[in-house]
Amino acid sequence: MLRHLAALLALLLAGPALAQSLSLGPPPTVEYRADAVMETEAGRMPSKVWSAKGKERRELDLGGHVSTTIVRTDRKVVWTLMPEQRMYMENAFGEAGPAGAGQPPSYDIEQTPAGEEVVNGVPCKKTKVVMTDRASGTKLGGFFWTSKDGIVVKVDAVARSEGSKTRFKLELTNLQVGPQPAHLFEIPAGWSKMELPAGMPGMGDMMKMMKGGRP
Repeated sequence: MLRHLAALLALLLAGPALAQSLSLGPPPTVEYRADAVMETEAGRMPSKVWSAKGKERRELDLGGHVSTTIVRTDRKVVWTLMPEQRMYMENAFGEAGPAGAGQPPSYDIEQTPAGEEVVNGVPCKKTKVVMTDRASGTKLGGFFWTSKDGIVVKVDAVARSEGSKTRFKLELTNLQVGPQPAHLFEIPAGWSKMELPAGMPGMGDMMKMMKGGRP
């Protein structure tokens, strides 16, 4: 159903840390920063990403406005920063979040090696991935390109559900491997937490939607 496609795209937009969980590969063994582009039929969304063990920061360019999200898979939480208000919103992954080591419980996943390719100067292993939701029949099929350090450098996939088809791409450029400043992955000092209004879906709700449930 369409809600499954929307939830999947939302998770991938959150960054390579969540895309990594869908690839079922081990987490990256290095810290890095890179430019990233997410492409769908709706358009092209550039961003910048910083990654460390269990942590990721993404700054998404929304046409003059920058949306900053910090994904803490080590704490199963996502923070959305609002600099003008000096505030942040917090969403929990929930028990089925991407910090888990296994595959999402309602999906059958097939992985097939598809050779090696160089993506934007980075040698990568290419893997064909097919995911099928056991409950809804929603399918995601495509390719993941992963560096020797475990970084998902590129995703090119199509999601199909009840006659609908959505294609999306996620690609890293200007990849620089090396230690990243710890403060990038923390809430700035003195900022206040904004509570989400009742009924607004969080990350946990998105994961439930992926598994066929209601938010």
